[in-house]
Amino acid sequence: MHRMHHDPKTQSGPQTTGVTIHWISQYDLFAHLMGLGVDGSNSRLITEMAKIKPGDKVLDVGCGTGDLTLAAAKYIGATGSAYGIDAAPEEIEIARKKAQRSDSNAIFNVGLIEKLDFADATFAIVISRLVIHHLPHDLKRQGFREIYRMLKPGGLVFIADFKPPTSPLLAHLTSASACIPGLTKFN
Repeated sequence: MHRMHHDPKTQSGPQTTGVTIHWISQYDLFAHLMGLGVDGSNSRLITEMAKIKPGDKVLDVGCGTGDLTLAAAKYIGATGSAYGIDAAPEEIEIARKKAQRSDSNAIFNVGLIEKLDFADATFAIVISRLVIHHLPHDLKRQGFREIYRMLKPGGLVFIADFKPPTSPLLAHLTSASACIPGLTKFN
């Protein structure tokens, strides 16, 4: 069984009440099989549905090993910027190595959805894939407030996630997600 919960005694990284995935040795294989890789169909779908375009400033919340952030970086080109944050330092390390190998300008940092280290109205688009279901309700509310704070007027939040089944067996077997667009900020 793989450890998925943040245990401050055995894992490094910031303290959070959300689930932090630390099983990176299998994560990229899983991502590839599910079409979640940099060039995977799910990454393309999300970047297209979120209307990411050249010059945008994009934040990927809960970026894991960076595939969706790197896909976004391809869409924004040299005139935009793509940032990825995740609570697991080991996943950020892998994401940084991927960015370096692919000569991407994507920037990856350890960070928490509930305490984002960016100024108000920084991002045109905030994306997140398969993260929100890992958060308790109070943390979701706090995280959405932080995302809204950083979003530029007219900006877009795009979340791709699923609601886990209540049955433990079905929850274990669940491997698909539903794309749920949401939260366009207007001023």
